[in-house]
Amino acid sequence: MRIAFDPGKDASNREKHGLSLGAAGDADWTTAFIALDDRRDYGEFRWYAYLPIDGRVHVAVYTERGDVIWMISLRRANPARSESMTNSASVDPVDDDNPELTEADIARMRPASDVLSPAAYARLTGLSEVELKLPAATIRAFAEEGEDWRERMADALTEAARKKHAA
Repeated sequence: MRIAFDPGKDASNREKHGLSLGAAGDADWTTAFIALDDRRDYGEFRWYAYLPIDGRVHVAVYTERGDVIWMISLRRANPARSESMTNSASVDPVDDDNPELTEADIARMRPASDVLSPAAYARLTGLSEVELKLPAATIRAFAEEGEDWRERMADALTEAARKKHAA
């Protein structure tokens, strides 16, 4: 999925927050928390997200237009949120496109994998959900080692693919 934005809006965001909207392309969308922004009628579906960028929590406001994430605003999370999530505390002004989130707004947020369409999540994260038919013994061998068996199996498959590609 491509990240796009209006150049004028990007200039305004840089002036207000010292950040390019393009920085959303460097975000770790696998750990983002997202909710529908229905605080007012925007004439389109808007989303807000807690989005880690370079180890720091940011608040992004965006909409989806086809296979494009259209950025509207990007700022650092407020100091209290930043401190609780990253032990960092620098002040960043809030703007009309990206108002401070309330406790109720935050409570509605869900992991990106639960909110984004599978196609959007795959494009943003490079991760795809697939269905595999594997022998029961293979699954048991991983599952017996703990609840994180899916992640360990994915890691094993990724490593096998790297070795095959390198050969």
